[in-house]
Amino acid sequence: MKTKRNDVSTLGHLLLSSASVSVATIITHPIDVVKVHMQLNSVSAASGEAFSIQKFFSYFPKLYQQFGISQFYSGIGAALTFVNALFLLLVGKERRKSTNTVISTTAAIGSGCIAAVIGNPFEVIKVRMQSDVSQYANMFHGIRSIVMTEGILRFWRGVIPGMARSGLLTASQIGPYQYTKQTLQQFTRSNSNPNANGLWNQFTIDLVASLCAGIVSTTVTSPVDVIKTRVMNNATQQSIRYFAMAKYMFVHEGWGSFFRGWMANYVRLGPQTTCIFITYEYLCKIIQIESF
Repeated sequence: MKTKRNDVSTLGHLLLSSASVSVATIITHPIDVVKVHMQLNSVSAASGEAFSIQKFFSYFPKLYQQFGISQFYSGIGAALTFVNALFLLLVGKERRKSTNTVISTTAAIGSGCIAAVIGNPFEVIKVRMQSDVSQYANMFHGIRSIVMTEGILRFWRGVIPGMARSGLLTASQIGPYQYTKQTLQQFTRSNSNPNANGLWNQFTIDLVASLCAGIVSTTVTSPVDVIKTRVMNNATQQSIRYFAMAKYMFVHEGWGSFFRGWMANYVRLGPQTTCIFITYEYLCKIIQIESF
């Protein structure tokens, strides 16, 4: 009976992970579209726009006027497929986590890399649909079009920076979240009244921990995310060398080009991380299973 309860618990975590990340992706997808357009823009001053809130918000009316409202949810099917592959692997790893930080972090990076390889075709389609909504009618049309015109291997264009980003994302998201949450819980218990860990206080802890995790993961993954987006959006047959692209960006566009779209990425990843973890934590409480 004990084994059965563990199996149900693992299945429950996988289902809760899928539900949480799907809700978060749907809510924040329009911001992801803006992020992609900012990352593909190599004309404006990179260092000036990377952290500019004004520049970020200016993209919304521009995209609406140019493409219409449908642009903000272009590639949503591919995005949902990719993030579910990523987080199902991540949660599966966490259910068998080690107390050793090095082993746990290595496992998180490995999970992210595996998810990137599996989900890279959907990420390629998502980026292309977000950059131009008229390019493919839907995700399946995109799959068929790429296979017919570019070959099946094109689905893994950008897989190296994609693996780097996913590995860094999983390691820099779950780790800081757990550490911040545990630190705040210990501080609260030692400095507050007996009711300190009530519903409101626990919500505050989860909120602060998820926002901190969002800042860390956005900053850590930004350089490889920009390179990944540019590589995936390139539909030419010419081979692209990642380090050559990085060198070109640094020489011709400046260091700020590696953080282009940082604000859009954080505005997306921050609320997404918050939504995922808070939804996950309270769904776990509702069905009474252990969370992270």
